[in-house]
Amino acid sequence: MPSDRIIKFAVFLLITPPLLAMVWITQQKNAELRAKPGYQLPGQVLMLYSPRCSGCNSMVEVAKDLQAEGFSLKSIDIDDNPSARAQYSVQGVPTFIYLVDGKERYRVQSMLSRAVLEDFCRGINRMAVAGF
Repeated sequence: MPSDRIIKFAVFLLITPPLLAMVWITQQKNAELRAKPGYQLPGQVLMLYSPRCSGCNSMVEVAKDLQAEGFSLKSIDIDDNPSARAQYSVQGVPTFIYLVDGKERYRVQSMLSRAVLEDFCRGINRMAVAGF
């Protein structure tokens, strides 16, 4: 009867190649998305925020920069538009929602660095990879 070490090694050999292939494919897809200008990307990002939130105010500035670069990013003040809070089930701010063809793909409720928000606008969800 094979030892546990042999069984674990065999399982490792079976699982590792597909995982490595998946990582490689994801990296290639992300590189292609990063090469495209913002206006050529398929998705749209909604940023739901409150001006009473100091972190949100800094995110609004980052969002304006990305909008100026051609990214499809729409800022929605939930204090001025309370129906948006209900429509998008906002629990906290800032909330970023990535939409493709009007359907939500994923969301993040957190402050983001400019680089992470830019990737988010490109359809790259780093937060999912990080386990958030």
